[in-house]
Amino acid sequence: IVFGDAQYGTIDTDISAIKDTVDFGVQQGAYWVGVGDMIDIMSPSNRDRWKVANLYDSVVQALEDRVVNLMGELCEILKPTRKRWIGLVEGHHLYEFNDGTTTETRIAQYLDAPYLGDCGLVELKMEYEPNPQRYARLNVWCAHGQGSGQTVAAPMNLLERLSSRFEADLYCIGHYSRPVVTMYDRIYKLGTR
Repeated sequence: IVFGDAQYGTIDTDISAIKDTVDFGVQQGAYWVGVGDMIDIMSPSNRDRWKVANLYDSVVQALEDRVVNLMGELCEILKPTRKRWIGLVEGHHLYEFNDGTTTETRIAQYLDAPYLGDCGLVELKMEYEPNPQRYARLNVWCAHGQGSGQTVAAPMNLLERLSSRFEADLYCIGHYSRPVVTMYDRIYKLGTR
């Protein structure tokens, strides 16, 4: 399941949809890919202003307390998915803590998810039950993405361009808040160990 752009903490957050997705994924025995913007605290321009605001420590601490509380709430909802994450990438609506961690790195740590940075390419090997020496390889590329896409096809256009740079079987991107899916046929050679 590609999961991202929950933007937990806003008045528009659909908590029931998040819970329904988690329940569905758990029932299906799904593995998860996180494409960022798990918490919605600050956009890049907000973070730039925050860094130069020179606010009182008490104000900074109040915001950090709120951020930690929101992460705790979201992590409690995502708890059933722990240890089932292929990876999680950074979004752009995040909070940067003084120790260098972000909301995404801390959520990834809680979920036992590999933190992949801005984008990730993960290779999965799936064994064939009759012969564990044979396997199928699945490369998953993921990123959060960036804005300015004004058409329904915008995410697909971006992914099509990226597919010439990264060899993957599955490309996942967040940010666009609309599902767009297409398939391309490809012939695979079975690997052996």
